[in-house]
Amino acid sequence: MDVKITETATGRQVPAEIRPARSEDVILWLDWHSQMPADAENGHWRWDQYILLAEMFPQELACFALVAEGAIQGLMLLELKHINDLGEPDIHGLRLSAAPWNREAGRRYKGIGTMLLMRAVLLSVEIGFEGRFWLEALPGAEDFYRHIGMLELPERDPESGLKQFKLDTQTARAFLKAREEWLR
Repeated sequence: MDVKITETATGRQVPAEIRPARSEDVILWLDWHSQMPADAENGHWRWDQYILLAEMFPQELACFALVAEGAIQGLMLLELKHINDLGEPDIHGLRLSAAPWNREAGRRYKGIGTMLLMRAVLLSVEIGFEGRFWLEALPGAEDFYRHIGMLELPERDPESGLKQFKLDTQTARAFLKAREEWLR
Protein backbone atom coordinates (compact mmCIF):
# COMPACT_ATOMS: atom_id res chain seq x y z
CA MET A 1 0.00 0.00 0.00
CA ASP A 2 1.54 3.30 -1.08
CA VAL A 3 1.15 6.18 1.39
CA LYS A 4 2.80 9.48 2.24
CA ILE A 5 4.22 10.48 5.58
CA THR A 6 5.18 13.97 6.67
CA GLU A 7 8.73 15.06 7.36
CA THR A 8 8.38 16.94 10.64
CA ALA A 9 11.07 19.58 10.05
CA THR A 10 9.94 20.66 6.59
CA GLY A 11 6.33 19.48 6.21
CA ARG A 12 7.40 17.71 3.01
CA GLN A 13 5.31 14.70 1.98
CA VAL A 14 7.53 11.65 1.68
CA PRO A 15 6.48 8.59 -0.35
CA ALA A 16 6.26 5.47 1.78
CA GLU A 17 4.99 1.92 1.52
CA ILE A 18 3.19 -0.28 4.02
CA ARG A 19 3.93 -3.89 3.19
CA PRO A 20 4.17 -7.25 4.93
CA ALA A 21 7.36 -7.42 6.96
CA ARG A 22 9.89 -9.95 5.67
CA SER A 23 12.68 -11.91 7.32
CA GLU A 24 15.26 -9.66 5.66
CA ASP A 25 13.70 -6.72 7.54
CA VAL A 26 15.20 -8.08 10.75
CA ILE A 27 18.50 -6.47 9.73
CA LEU A 28 16.80 -3.08 9.45
CA TRP A 29 15.10 -3.61 12.82
CA LEU A 30 18.49 -4.25 14.44
CA ASP A 31 19.31 -0.61 13.63
CA TRP A 32 16.22 0.37 15.63
CA HIS A 33 17.11 -1.84 18.51
CA SER A 34 20.53 -0.23 18.86
CA GLN A 35 18.96 3.27 18.96
CA MET A 36 15.97 2.52 21.22
CA PRO A 37 15.96 4.69 24.35
CA ALA A 38 16.60 2.65 27.49
CA ASP A 39 13.35 3.92 29.05
CA ALA A 40 11.11 3.13 26.03
CA GLU A 41 7.99 1.26 27.14
CA ASN A 42 8.31 -1.08 24.20
CA GLY A 43 12.10 -1.24 24.03
CA HIS A 44 12.02 -4.92 25.01
CA TRP A 45 9.79 -5.94 22.10
CA ARG A 46 11.52 -8.45 19.84
CA TRP A 47 10.51 -7.48 16.33
CA ASP A 48 12.98 -9.99 14.94
CA GLN A 49 10.88 -12.76 16.50
CA TYR A 50 7.50 -11.18 15.62
CA ILE A 51 8.43 -10.83 11.96
CA LEU A 52 9.47 -14.47 11.76
CA LEU A 53 6.37 -15.68 13.65
CA ALA A 54 4.11 -13.84 11.22
CA GLU A 55 5.91 -15.49 8.32
CA MET A 56 5.52 -18.91 9.95
CA PHE A 57 1.84 -18.48 10.86
CA PRO A 58 0.27 -16.29 8.13
CA GLN A 59 -3.27 -17.49 8.90
CA GLU A 60 -3.03 -16.26 12.51
CA LEU A 61 -0.61 -13.32 12.41
CA ALA A 62 0.32 -10.45 10.12
CA CYS A 63 3.28 -8.13 10.54
CA PHE A 64 3.50 -4.92 8.52
CA ALA A 65 6.41 -2.56 7.96
CA LEU A 66 6.09 1.09 6.97
CA VAL A 67 9.14 1.78 4.82
CA ALA A 68 10.38 5.18 3.62
CA GLU A 69 13.73 6.41 2.41
CA GLY A 70 15.33 2.99 2.77
CA ALA A 71 14.44 2.44 6.41
CA ILE A 72 11.63 0.90 8.41
CA GLN A 73 9.82 3.81 10.03
CA GLY A 74 7.23 1.71 11.88
CA LEU A 75 6.12 -1.87 12.53
CA MET A 76 2.80 -3.47 13.48
CA LEU A 77 1.91 -7.03 14.55
CA LEU A 78 -1.71 -8.20 14.26
CA GLU A 79 -3.66 -11.23 15.42
CA LEU A 80 -6.03 -12.12 12.61
CA LYS A 81 -8.35 -14.57 14.37
CA HIS A 82 -9.75 -12.76 17.38
CA ILE A 83 -13.28 -12.66 18.79
CA ASN A 84 -14.27 -9.41 20.51
CA ASP A 85 -16.39 -8.86 23.62
CA LEU A 86 -19.58 -8.99 21.52
CA GLY A 87 -18.68 -12.33 19.95
CA GLU A 88 -17.73 -10.76 16.60
CA PRO A 89 -14.50 -11.40 14.71
CA ASP A 90 -12.05 -8.50 14.68
CA ILE A 91 -8.36 -7.81 14.31
CA HIS A 92 -6.36 -7.59 17.52
CA GLY A 93 -3.41 -5.21 17.49
CA LEU A 94 -0.64 -6.96 19.38
CA ARG A 95 2.21 -4.50 18.79
CA LEU A 96 2.59 -1.10 17.13
CA SER A 97 5.83 0.82 17.21
CA ALA A 98 7.51 3.76 15.53
CA ALA A 99 11.24 3.78 14.94
CA PRO A 100 13.23 5.50 17.70
CA TRP A 101 13.83 8.53 15.47
CA ASN A 102 10.07 9.00 15.00
CA ARG A 103 9.19 9.44 18.67
CA GLU A 104 8.33 12.46 20.75
CA ALA A 105 10.28 15.69 20.27
CA GLY A 106 12.71 15.69 17.40
CA ARG A 107 10.90 13.00 15.45
CA ARG A 108 11.87 12.74 11.80
CA TYR A 109 8.43 11.77 10.45
CA LYS A 110 4.90 12.02 11.76
CA GLY A 111 1.86 9.94 10.89
CA ILE A 112 3.56 6.56 11.28
CA GLY A 113 1.21 5.08 13.87
CA THR A 114 -1.91 6.45 12.19
CA MET A 115 -0.86 5.04 8.81
CA LEU A 116 -0.21 1.61 10.28
CA LEU A 117 -3.57 1.64 12.06
CA MET A 118 -5.25 2.65 8.83
CA ARG A 119 -3.70 -0.44 7.20
CA ALA A 120 -5.05 -2.63 10.02
CA VAL A 121 -8.57 -1.21 9.64
CA LEU A 122 -8.44 -1.66 5.86
CA LEU A 123 -7.33 -5.26 6.37
CA SER A 124 -10.25 -5.76 8.74
CA VAL A 125 -12.59 -4.50 6.01
CA GLU A 126 -10.87 -6.68 3.36
CA ILE A 127 -11.35 -9.89 5.34
CA GLY A 128 -14.98 -9.14 6.20
CA PHE A 129 -14.65 -7.81 9.76
CA GLU A 130 -16.14 -4.40 8.81
CA GLY A 131 -13.17 -2.45 10.17
CA ARG A 132 -13.41 -3.83 13.71
CA PHE A 133 -10.09 -3.49 15.50
CA TRP A 134 -9.03 -3.78 19.13
CA LEU A 135 -5.83 -3.39 21.18
CA GLU A 136 -4.32 -2.88 24.60
CA ALA A 137 -2.39 0.39 24.89
CA LEU A 138 0.86 1.05 26.63
CA PRO A 139 0.37 4.00 29.02
CA GLY A 140 2.45 6.32 26.83
CA ALA A 141 0.21 5.61 23.80
CA GLU A 142 -3.21 6.06 25.43
CA ASP A 143 -3.57 9.72 24.42
CA PHE A 144 -2.65 8.86 20.83
CA TYR A 145 -5.45 6.28 20.59
CA ARG A 146 -7.95 8.71 22.11
CA HIS A 147 -6.82 11.44 19.71
CA ILE A 148 -7.39 9.33 16.61
CA GLY A 149 -10.91 8.45 17.73
CA MET A 150 -10.62 4.98 19.19
CA LEU A 151 -13.17 4.05 21.83
CA GLU A 152 -11.71 3.51 25.29
CA LEU A 153 -13.19 0.50 27.04
CA PRO A 154 -14.02 0.95 30.73
CA GLU A 155 -12.21 -2.17 31.90
CA ARG A 156 -8.52 -2.92 31.71
CA ASP A 157 -7.18 -6.07 30.11
CA PRO A 158 -7.20 -8.69 32.90
CA GLU A 159 -3.87 -10.21 31.86
CA SER A 160 -1.76 -7.12 31.20
CA GLY A 161 -3.59 -4.47 33.23
CA LEU A 162 -3.43 -2.17 30.19
CA LYS A 163 -6.27 0.05 28.96
CA GLN A 164 -8.18 -1.35 26.03
CA PHE A 165 -9.25 0.58 22.93
CA LYS A 166 -11.33 -0.44 19.94
CA LEU A 167 -12.82 0.63 16.69
CA ASP A 168 -16.27 -0.80 16.11
CA THR A 169 -17.80 -0.77 12.64
CA GLN A 170 -19.11 2.80 12.99
CA THR A 171 -15.94 4.32 14.45
CA ALA A 172 -13.80 2.42 11.92
CA ARG A 173 -15.78 4.02 9.08
CA ALA A 174 -15.32 7.46 10.66
CA PHE A 175 -11.60 6.79 11.16
CA LEU A 176 -11.15 5.89 7.48
CA LYS A 177 -13.38 8.72 6.21
CA ALA A 178 -11.35 11.30 8.15
CA ARG A 179 -8.22 10.03 6.41
CA GLU A 180 -9.50 9.17 2.93
CA GLU A 181 -7.24 11.78 1.29
CA TRP A 182 -4.25 9.82 2.67
CA LEU A 183 -5.22 6.90 0.45
CA ARG A 184 -4.91 8.88 -2.80
